[in-house]
Amino acid sequence: MVECVFCNKTFSRRDNCLTHINTDKCIKPISKEGIFRVIEQKDKEIASLKEELSKAQTIINSPHHINHSTVQSHNNYNININFHPINQLNMDHIHKEYLQEMFDKLNKDQAGNMDLVLKRYIANMLSNKDYPDNHAVKYTKKDPPMFSTLVTENETQVRVINDLKDTCDLISEPLIEQMLKKIKDSWREMRQDPDFDETMDVNLLEALRDKLKNENVRRILKRYLRSDILENIEMKIEKL
Repeated sequence: MVECVFCNKTFSRRDNCLTHINTDKCIKPISKEGIFRVIEQKDKEIASLKEELSKAQTIINSPHHINHSTVQSHNNYNININFHPINQLNMDHIHKEYLQEMFDKLNKDQAGNMDLVLKRYIANMLSNKDYPDNHAVKYTKKDPPMFSTLVTENETQVRVINDLKDTCDLISEPLIEQMLKKIKDSWREMRQDPDFDETMDVNLLEALRDKLKNENVRRILKRYLRSDILENIEMKIEKL
Protein backbone atom coordinates (compact mmCIF):
# COMPACT_ATOMS: atom_id res chain seq x y z
CA MET A 1 0.00 0.00 0.00
CA VAL A 2 1.10 3.59 -0.78
CA GLU A 3 -0.06 6.50 1.35
CA CYS A 4 -0.48 10.08 0.15
CA VAL A 5 1.76 12.34 2.21
CA PHE A 6 -0.78 15.17 2.06
CA CYS A 7 -4.19 13.68 2.78
CA ASN A 8 -3.20 10.19 4.05
CA LYS A 9 -5.36 8.40 1.49
CA THR A 10 -3.99 4.97 0.57
CA PHE A 11 -3.51 3.38 -2.83
CA SER A 12 -2.55 -0.09 -4.01
CA ARG A 13 -0.18 1.28 -6.67
CA ARG A 14 2.41 4.06 -6.56
CA ASP A 15 1.42 5.50 -9.96
CA ASN A 16 -2.18 5.84 -8.80
CA CYS A 17 -0.97 7.78 -5.79
CA LEU A 18 1.10 10.11 -8.01
CA THR A 19 -1.91 10.72 -10.31
CA HIS A 20 -3.99 11.53 -7.24
CA ILE A 21 -1.41 14.06 -6.00
CA ASN A 22 -0.97 15.72 -9.40
CA THR A 23 -4.70 16.36 -9.86
CA ASP A 24 -7.30 18.30 -7.95
CA LYS A 25 -8.50 15.02 -6.42
CA CYS A 26 -5.89 15.44 -3.67
CA ILE A 27 -6.88 17.96 -1.02
CA LYS A 28 -3.51 19.48 -0.16
CA PRO A 29 -3.63 20.99 3.32
CA ILE A 30 -0.37 22.92 2.85
CA SER A 31 1.08 25.30 0.29
CA LYS A 32 3.71 24.49 -2.33
CA GLU A 33 6.32 26.10 -0.08
CA GLY A 34 5.08 23.93 2.76
CA ILE A 35 5.49 20.86 0.61
CA PHE A 36 9.14 21.69 0.05
CA ARG A 37 9.59 22.18 3.79
CA VAL A 38 8.10 18.73 4.40
CA ILE A 39 10.44 17.21 1.81
CA GLU A 40 13.43 19.03 3.31
CA GLN A 41 12.57 17.77 6.80
CA LYS A 42 12.19 14.21 5.52
CA ASP A 43 15.58 14.47 3.79
CA LYS A 44 17.16 15.56 7.08
CA GLU A 45 15.55 12.65 8.91
CA ILE A 46 16.82 10.21 6.29
CA ALA A 47 20.36 11.68 6.48
CA SER A 48 20.31 11.38 10.27
CA LEU A 49 19.20 7.75 10.09
CA LYS A 50 21.95 6.99 7.54
CA GLU A 51 24.55 8.55 9.87
CA GLU A 52 23.39 6.46 12.83
CA LEU A 53 23.43 3.34 10.64
CA SER A 54 26.98 4.16 9.51
CA LYS A 55 28.15 4.53 13.15
CA ALA A 56 26.57 1.24 14.12
CA GLN A 57 28.09 -0.52 11.09
CA THR A 58 31.55 0.87 11.93
CA ILE A 59 31.37 -0.59 15.42
CA ILE A 60 30.05 -3.93 14.16
CA ASN A 61 32.97 -4.14 11.70
CA SER A 62 35.52 -3.13 14.34
CA PRO A 63 38.22 -5.79 15.06
CA HIS A 64 37.37 -5.35 18.75
CA HIS A 65 33.70 -6.31 18.23
CA ILE A 66 34.05 -9.90 19.41
CA ASN A 67 32.59 -11.69 22.39
CA HIS A 68 34.44 -11.65 25.68
CA SER A 69 34.03 -8.52 27.79
CA THR A 70 31.69 -5.57 27.26
CA VAL A 71 32.52 -1.85 27.41
CA GLN A 72 29.86 0.90 27.16
CA SER A 73 30.76 3.73 24.76
CA HIS A 74 29.65 7.38 24.91
CA ASN A 75 27.12 6.70 22.15
CA ASN A 76 25.55 3.89 24.18
CA TYR A 77 26.79 1.18 21.83
CA ASN A 78 27.95 -2.06 23.41
CA ILE A 79 31.50 -2.79 22.20
CA ASN A 80 32.81 -6.26 22.91
CA ILE A 81 36.57 -6.46 23.42
CA ASN A 82 38.57 -9.65 23.46
CA PHE A 83 41.42 -8.90 25.89
CA HIS A 84 44.79 -10.58 25.33
CA PRO A 85 46.47 -12.16 28.36
CA ILE A 86 49.76 -10.67 29.52
CA ASN A 87 51.86 -13.19 27.60
CA GLN A 88 49.96 -12.88 24.30
CA LEU A 89 49.81 -9.14 23.61
CA ASN A 90 49.27 -7.70 20.15
CA MET A 91 52.60 -6.10 19.15
CA ASP A 92 51.77 -5.27 15.52
CA HIS A 93 51.59 -1.52 16.20
CA ILE A 94 55.13 -1.35 17.65
CA HIS A 95 57.52 -0.61 14.80
CA LYS A 96 61.30 -0.57 14.34
CA GLU A 97 61.37 3.18 15.11
CA TYR A 98 61.06 2.29 18.81
CA LEU A 99 64.22 0.20 18.57
CA GLN A 100 66.00 3.01 16.75
CA GLU A 101 65.01 5.44 19.50
CA MET A 102 66.46 3.07 22.11
CA PHE A 103 69.68 2.81 20.11
CA ASP A 104 69.92 6.60 19.94
CA LYS A 105 69.63 6.92 23.72
CA LEU A 106 72.15 4.16 24.34
CA ASN A 107 74.59 5.64 21.83
CA LYS A 108 74.48 8.98 23.67
CA ASP A 109 74.85 7.20 27.02
CA GLN A 110 71.68 8.76 28.36
CA ALA A 111 70.66 6.11 30.88
CA GLY A 112 67.93 8.19 32.50
CA ASN A 113 66.31 8.97 29.17
CA MET A 114 66.59 5.30 28.27
CA ASP A 115 64.40 4.46 31.26
CA LEU A 116 61.78 6.87 29.92
CA VAL A 117 61.94 5.24 26.49
CA LEU A 118 61.42 1.80 28.00
CA LYS A 119 58.56 3.13 30.12
CA ARG A 120 56.87 4.54 27.02
CA TYR A 121 57.48 1.22 25.26
CA ILE A 122 55.71 -0.63 28.09
CA ALA A 123 52.88 1.91 28.11
CA ASN A 124 52.44 1.43 24.37
CA MET A 125 52.15 -2.30 24.99
CA LEU A 126 49.73 -2.20 27.93
CA SER A 127 47.74 1.05 27.95
CA ASN A 128 47.58 2.34 24.38
CA LYS A 129 44.03 3.70 24.04
CA ASP A 130 43.89 2.61 20.38
CA TYR A 131 44.56 -1.02 21.38
CA PRO A 132 42.19 -1.72 24.31
CA ASP A 133 42.53 -5.46 23.69
CA ASN A 134 46.06 -5.17 25.18
CA HIS A 135 44.80 -3.76 28.50
CA ALA A 136 45.70 -6.92 30.37
CA VAL A 137 46.65 -5.00 33.52
CA LYS A 138 44.17 -2.73 35.29
CA TYR A 139 43.78 -1.54 38.84
CA THR A 140 41.01 -2.40 41.28
CA LYS A 141 41.83 0.19 43.97
CA LYS A 142 44.44 2.85 44.69
CA ASP A 143 45.06 2.55 48.42
CA PRO A 144 46.73 0.20 48.85
CA PRO A 145 47.45 -0.28 45.13
CA MET A 146 45.88 -3.49 43.85
CA PHE A 147 46.04 -4.65 40.26
CA SER A 148 44.13 -7.13 38.14
CA THR A 149 46.14 -9.03 35.53
CA LEU A 150 44.71 -11.24 32.80
CA VAL A 151 46.78 -14.43 32.61
CA THR A 152 46.48 -17.88 31.08
CA GLU A 153 46.22 -20.81 33.46
CA ASN A 154 45.74 -24.30 32.04
CA GLU A 155 44.66 -22.79 28.70
CA THR A 156 41.98 -20.74 30.48
CA GLN A 157 42.08 -16.96 30.85
CA VAL A 158 41.64 -15.72 34.41
CA ARG A 159 42.22 -12.42 36.21
CA VAL A 160 44.64 -12.47 39.11
CA ILE A 161 44.47 -9.79 41.82
CA ASN A 162 47.86 -8.75 43.29
CA ASP A 163 49.55 -5.87 45.07
CA LEU A 164 52.19 -3.71 43.39
CA LYS A 165 55.19 -5.95 44.11
CA ASP A 166 53.52 -9.21 43.12
CA THR A 167 52.10 -7.65 39.97
CA CYS A 168 55.59 -6.53 38.91
CA ASP A 169 56.88 -10.05 39.60
CA LEU A 170 54.02 -11.56 37.59
CA ILE A 171 54.24 -9.44 34.45
CA SER A 172 57.96 -8.63 34.14
CA GLU A 173 59.11 -11.91 32.57
CA PRO A 174 56.33 -12.24 29.94
CA LEU A 175 56.81 -8.58 29.00
CA ILE A 176 60.57 -9.00 28.63
CA GLU A 177 60.07 -12.11 26.51
CA GLN A 178 57.69 -10.29 24.13
CA MET A 179 59.88 -7.18 24.02
CA LEU A 180 62.95 -9.23 23.11
CA LYS A 181 61.04 -10.99 20.36
CA LYS A 182 59.82 -7.69 18.96
CA ILE A 183 63.34 -6.23 19.18
CA LYS A 184 64.66 -9.23 17.26
CA ASP A 185 62.05 -8.72 14.53
CA SER A 186 62.81 -4.98 14.37
CA TRP A 187 66.55 -5.69 14.24
CA ARG A 188 66.03 -7.96 11.25
CA GLU A 189 64.03 -5.20 9.54
CA MET A 190 66.64 -2.53 10.30
CA ARG A 191 69.44 -4.61 8.78
CA GLN A 192 67.79 -4.21 5.37
CA ASP A 193 68.59 -0.49 5.46
CA PRO A 194 71.67 0.25 3.25
CA ASP A 195 72.99 2.70 5.87
CA PHE A 196 72.84 0.12 8.63
CA ASP A 197 76.06 0.01 10.69
CA GLU A 198 76.07 -3.55 11.93
CA THR A 199 79.28 -3.26 13.98
CA MET A 200 78.01 -0.37 16.08
CA ASP A 201 74.44 -1.61 16.26
CA VAL A 202 75.43 -5.08 17.44
CA ASN A 203 77.07 -3.45 20.44
CA LEU A 204 73.98 -1.35 21.04
CA LEU A 205 71.78 -4.41 20.75
CA GLU A 206 73.79 -6.18 23.43
CA ALA A 207 73.61 -3.09 25.64
CA LEU A 208 69.83 -3.00 25.16
CA ARG A 209 69.48 -6.66 26.04
CA ASP A 210 71.52 -5.98 29.17
CA LYS A 211 69.17 -3.10 29.99
CA LEU A 212 66.22 -5.49 29.80
CA LYS A 213 67.41 -7.54 32.75
CA ASN A 214 64.56 -8.46 35.02
CA GLU A 215 65.50 -6.15 37.90
CA ASN A 216 65.63 -3.11 35.58
CA VAL A 217 62.29 -3.87 33.99
CA ARG A 218 60.66 -4.45 37.37
CA ARG A 219 61.91 -1.06 38.55
CA ILE A 220 60.48 0.64 35.46
CA LEU A 221 57.26 -1.35 35.76
CA LYS A 222 56.80 -0.13 39.31
CA ARG A 223 56.94 3.47 38.10
CA TYR A 224 54.64 2.70 35.17
CA LEU A 225 51.97 1.02 37.31
CA ARG A 226 51.92 3.93 39.73
CA SER A 227 51.95 6.75 37.18
CA ASP A 228 50.20 5.37 34.09
CA ILE A 229 47.77 2.80 35.48
CA LEU A 230 46.73 4.18 38.87
CA GLU A 231 46.29 7.71 37.52
CA ASN A 232 44.15 6.67 34.55
CA ILE A 233 40.51 6.12 35.51
CA GLU A 234 39.95 4.28 32.21
CA MET A 235 42.35 1.61 33.45
CA LYS A 236 40.21 0.77 36.46
CA ILE A 237 38.28 -2.49 36.63
CA GLU A 238 35.86 -3.75 39.22
CA LYS A 239 37.23 -6.62 41.29
CA LEU A 240 36.09 -9.93 39.81
